Amino acid sequence: KGEDVTNAISYASLLSVPLFFGALAISKDVVVMIYGLEYAAAATVLVGLTLYRLVASQTEVYQSALNRLDYPDIGMKIDTATLTVNVALGLALVYEFGTIGLVAAAVVAETFRYLLSVSATASRAAGIPVFRRPFRDQVVAGTVMFVLVRISREAVPVRSWVELGVLVGTGTLAYAVVL
Repeated sequence: KGEDVTNAISYASLLSVPLFFGALAISKDVVVMIYGLEYAAAATVLVGLTLYRLVASQTEVYQSALNRLDYPDIGMKIDTATLTVNVALGLALVYEFGTIGLVAAAVVAETFRYLLSVSATASRAAGIPVFRRPFRDQVVAGTVMFVLVRISREAVPVRSWVELGVLVGTGTLAYAVVL
């Protein structure tokens, strides 16, 4: 069981890491290309949602481990606490910041869920690491991808789907090569 969890932790974020770093690099271009210039401010929402997905991809592994270790009650308590944080924070932030406040609340709540899930799993199953080397490698590859896409973005203004495709292709290639 411990080895299965370790392997799952290593590769759970294989796609969510480049999605986050890609959104960080060209979210405005993506949003404007799909929805138009009047929605450019939604780029921040896209970055927040991809960050949420990145954290959630890691959290899901620990939640699954708790269930496999026969502690579904602990997982339910964590989910209940997370929902409470998400709703309370969401209500507070939506009035002040609008949609981005809801996204921020979701990211904070999911990070809270992640920390509780890691703690609960680690205290019940010794030897399960938090950050495995493959995950660190993915983050490094994502960072390199981000830098290359930002540099390319400065050289290639996005005016069409072709230029956006070139940037996405550059990022995909960079991520794959570094990994």
